[in-house]
Amino acid sequence: MLRNVVERTFGTWKKRFPILVHPLEYNLKTQGDLVLALAVLHNMIIKHNGHSEYFEDPDYNGAAPDDDEIPDDDDDADDANSLSRAQARAAHKLWRDKIAQEMWEQYSTYLQQRNHR
Repeated sequence: MLRNVVERTFGTWKKRFPILVHPLEYNLKTQGDLVLALAVLHNMIIKHNGHSEYFEDPDYNGAAPDDDEIPDDDDDADDANSLSRAQARAAHKLWRDKIAQEMWEQYSTYLQQRNHR
């Protein structure tokens, strides 16, 4: 089950990020960093529903916005935003822990089957 999720995820990433389709000529650490960076970018695209000035503006050069471009939010909005971030972190932690537990159970089952041969 987890393997299917991972394979579907990489299939999606390969369609979105063609660099993953071809063999990479980077060392293993750089390849790992690239996958992590693309995972973050993929999640940002999903979070913004693919609609963000950073994804749509062909002239955007990747520079951080100037201070005067960042809107001033009131404290209530900051509190709500912090709460939603905290909730998202908690949900991601539960999801990550569930995946880890499933992986551990699969590995334990594998070891038991291997030892009974």
